[in-house]
Amino acid sequence: MITYSRDEIHDLFKTQQTVYAGFDPTADSLHIGNLVVLMTLIHLIRDGHKIICVIGDATASVGDPSGKDSERPVLAHDVIEENCRGISSDLNKIFSNHLKYFWKPKYNTPLNEPM
Repeated sequence: MITYSRDEIHDLFKTQQTVYAGFDPTADSLHIGNLVVLMTLIHLIRDGHKIICVIGDATASVGDPSGKDSERPVLAHDVIEENCRGISSDLNKIFSNHLKYFWKPKYNTPLNEPM
């Protein structure tokens, strides 16, 4: 396992980075468990970094990998697609509303592009 010191991480984020976060379409919308990730992404955007949100369907397609079918059932393809649309809509609203109501960047960022 690679570990980095606090100073090394601080130095890394002095230059623009691209960071991604994955969201599983196991529900039709985002939930409170996504809040920490979303807040982190918003802070990264505000510091001038680029973010990529990935909505993957593999987790929803295989169910719970631990074998606990009651926790996360395998979803039908049409349900997964609908969940992806809902999560995508939620993500667009969150980042667009943040730009519209809470933050006006001093420089052009990817958020200035239409979503």
